Amino acid sequence: MTDQKGQSLVEMIVIVGMVVLLMTGIVAGTTTSLSRSETSQIRSVALSHAQSGIELARAKRDSGWAAFALLGTPPTTYCVGADGVFNTGTCTVNMDGKYIRSVTLQLTTVSLVSTMKVTSRVVWGDTANPSNAVQLTTYLTEWK
Repeated sequence: MTDQKGQSLVEMIVIVGMVVLLMTGIVAGTTTSLSRSETSQIRSVALSHAQSGIELARAKRDSGWAAFALLGTPPTTYCVGADGVFNTGTCTVNMDGKYIRSVTLQLTTVSLVSTMKVTSRVVWGDTANPSNAVQLTTYLTEWK
């Protein structure tokens, strides 16, 4: 009978060890999933801010090509905050207390057609980490 009691104790220790390993795996998987979900959400908001930068440039183009063309001569990078104002200088956190949005305007003329290259870039967190940035580029022309 005493051999059976020892065997039951060993079986219990093995089962408890297996349960601990299983729970550790579940916790680690859940933590990783939540972290990636948060990163995805931050990137999605950054893309929205970058698209908004493109739309702000489009609105400036629509208000008058001559004034808009001067903004891209020479190629200039502007800091554009939540207020939509294009400012030159060093960009600091200017969107939701987390993001830095800049818009670069570069005027080019090909075959007598003026085109403005608009690049909207949003960075967050560790700005030296290239994965913490999104960039959208489009070309605007004088269409009116």
